[in-house]
Amino acid sequence: MSNAFLELAESQIVAPVKARERALEKRNRKLEESQRLFRHWQNKRLEQLLAGHHSEAARDLVHFLENMQPADEPALIQKIGRGAWRQADGDARFAALHLIDIAIARVREQQGLPPFDDPLPWLDDDPEPISRIIKELLA
Repeated sequence: MSNAFLELAESQIVAPVKARERALEKRNRKLEESQRLFRHWQNKRLEQLLAGHHSEAARDLVHFLENMQPADEPALIQKIGRGAWRQADGDARFAALHLIDIAIARVREQQGLPPFDDPLPWLDDDPEPISRIIKELLA
């Protein structure tokens, strides 16, 4: 059964409006595909990290990050500082840093804070954020 009102409305929409709607739908499909591919890439990279030379340290880090609370920042710094991450290859360190950044952002957002809040370089009285300390340890 057709709806005469919808048919009339469809016939009244001008071609430029229809073209914009089609372009928007196409962009949305491309965005969804890009997001799907990015999630797939992230999952593959995590699998490689967990199966690589530093799999034990990676599993320990993932477990720690899944349960991390705001008060656990000093423990995270110690874990990275004394762990095998400093001797790991660049890809493993980058993957670990990515996981850490995601966990820090998640914890900060749970507290109602912005995901990242790095201080301005010319303000010396701001405390050093944990993300910057971790990046220096993994450099």
